[in-house]
Amino acid sequence: MKTKTLSSRRSGIILAILLPALGATLPAEAAQHATGFESDLGGWTATRDTSSPNASRFDWDHHAGNTPSWYTGPERAHEGEFYLFLE
Repeated sequence: MKTKTLSSRRSGIILAILLPALGATLPAEAAQHATGFESDLGGWTATRDTSSPNASRFDWDHHAGNTPSWYTGPERAHEGEFYLFLE
């Protein structure tokens, strides 16, 4: 039983060492991004649906307050007044 506990502890130590190292090598497109939508779309644009080349573009809504439909989005922006959403 001591061997199993020691093995688990070693695995945890290895993960604690490897995970930060792996996180540091993520490509730039995997990095977190934060922006506000107070005045405009902040450079964001709609893209085509990846499941069909003939699909229409998404219509992003620049909105403040609750979403128009119940249980479809946030009650308010995380920061500031405005946010984007799809309905």
